[in-house]
Amino acid sequence: MAHMNQPSWDSRSRREAREASALPLAVAFALTVALALLGAGASDGSGSGTATSAGAGAGTGGADSDAPRPFELVTPIEVKTKTASGHAVKGKVERWDAETFAGTFGTRRWDEFAAPELNRVFRMLMDEKSAVQWITLGERLLEQSNGEKMAETAFGRAKRLDKASAPEIDAARGRAAERRRMLAEQRLQDILPDGDLGSKPWPIMSDEEQKEAVAEMKKDAERMMRDAGTRLSLVETKYFLLYSELSAQETSRWAGQLDGMYEMVMQLFQVEPGINLFWGKAVVFIFPNRERFRLVQASAFGSRVPDGVVGLCNIKGPKVFVNSYRDSDELQFTAVLLHETTHGIMHRYLTPAKLPEWANEGFAERIAHMAMQRVNLRSPVDKSRRGQGVNYIRNRGDLALVMRMNYQDGSWPGENAIGYAVGYVLCNFMLDVVPRVAPKRGKDRFKDWVIAVKGGKPWEKALAEDFGFPVETIAAEAVKWYRTND
Repeated sequence: MAHMNQPSWDSRSRREAREASALPLAVAFALTVALALLGAGASDGSGSGTATSAGAGAGTGGADSDAPRPFELVTPIEVKTKTASGHAVKGKVERWDAETFAGTFGTRRWDEFAAPELNRVFRMLMDEKSAVQWITLGERLLEQSNGEKMAETAFGRAKRLDKASAPEIDAARGRAAERRRMLAEQRLQDILPDGDLGSKPWPIMSDEEQKEAVAEMKKDAERMMRDAGTRLSLVETKYFLLYSELSAQETSRWAGQLDGMYEMVMQLFQVEPGINLFWGKAVVFIFPNRERFRLVQASAFGSRVPDGVVGLCNIKGPKVFVNSYRDSDELQFTAVLLHETTHGIMHRYLTPAKLPEWANEGFAERIAHMAMQRVNLRSPVDKSRRGQGVNYIRNRGDLALVMRMNYQDGSWPGENAIGYAVGYVLCNFMLDVVPRVAPKRGKDRFKDWVIAVKGGKPWEKALAEDFGFPVETIAAEAVKWYRTND
């Protein structure tokens, strides 16, 4: 089973930890390898005489080259710089290594700095005759946004100093790519509010852990199909494991739509491109036969498929499985597949905490509609949901009542599944109308509200504090809008 670790810092002070902690992110091997490289560099005969490996004699490069220990500066160097977040760092540097530098100002991590300042300060401290130190600088720069050009300069200097350094540079590139991804995922988690969270953030996984998770998801899918006595062909994408009996061309088309929809949701929440939220990848089954769809749902997930349902999102801890039946109405099936997959994405966004039912379903409907529009498909969502929702409002329906419906007391989704329609028009109102008619509230209020709920704040309190409208107010404003606007 894939091994998952929680971040090593206290989740209640993540931003503080990123500003002040001397520990690396979570990649112990990177520290070991990089420090070992620096240790080697200290004894390559090119030392400048300004630093010595801790514990070694003063003078030129330290003799104890095998020990991955930091460099102590014989003469402390004055620095004045700022972290990427604007925190001033001023004082004398007394020691440094591949991960940190320290002195009268405390200890700072290289990954706290934007590429230009990282490059400038690192070069003040390093031995420019050391190929391995140039490689380490290149690796640190490659981890940062907009550091690629400076990283290539550093790697180029290393090659000129040591023509046999190409394998070490390639290894540094691989480590930097992983570290950059993990730092991006940590920045994503840093948007959660400080304090005790009602739901812990999903652990950040190494490349090896993700690889193991993908393998386990494939094994799970194979077992589920075997138990149901069926076999489907696999199309693997960047984010999904899509199993289908359909033609390869048709399956690839669905796969492209799912990847496009995933990236659309990430863009809406301003997640850095390329981040994969899933544990491994999400499994998606598409059956052309209703009975096989029902059989897998019963045998693999222990639930009965309600009449008329053609798709379900199944959650097993961190794992996401979407089970679906492609019926004769292709457009309706497409909308359902996108809707259910959106539930899986939202499960993996930041924490497992769920939005209230009206927003959970309404947002999934909105994303399905937008994803179909993106590829010029005629979405059935807007035609059915918007009309039903607007008619409910114009017939004096109680929006606040629908917003408080839930599965726990059996009130959701209401008569004629009105909750889905109301959720759809409310999400559209919050995402499209409020930023336009109340720009002072900001275009990111919906995102801010989702983050607050994901952080453990009760959804009604978050609606008032983070979106800016209490339930009754947003209900009243939506009624006012939809009485005269479609």
